Amino acid sequence: MGFDHFISELEGRLSAKACILTDPSSKDFQIALQRWSDVEVQIPGAIVKAASAHQIPFVAVCGGHGLWSTIANHGFVLDFTRFKSVNVEPAKHQVTVAGGILMKELSTALAEKGECTGGKYLSLPSSWAR
Repeated sequence: MGFDHFISELEGRLSAKACILTDPSSKDFQIALQRWSDVEVQIPGAIVKAASAHQIPFVAVCGGHGLWSTIANHGFVLDFTRFKSVNVEPAKHQVTVAGGILMKELSTALAEKGECTGGKYLSLPSSWAR
């Protein structure tokens, strides 16, 4: 299944208040793309803004750090623990990490390639500041 076909299929399954942003030049897309750093920003093919037509709460969980305990039998947990992959590109000092990877798994994959990541506090060069 190609990307465009996947997005088309997904649109038909989302609630009416959800939206899929696919135009990188649109204001909504640019706002949704904002993050804490502009270093090596990649532009995704789409940004999915989820909504719940039935007002059913949910939380995303990976390594047990999510707020899943606040969801009772009226909500659900979106579990990313099986969504695991790490692609390390040492020549670029770049890594792509899937949502289910734990820090220990990331650190191990990086160490195997001679790379590392910061923990709770990460010092960035002042040239990276906005």
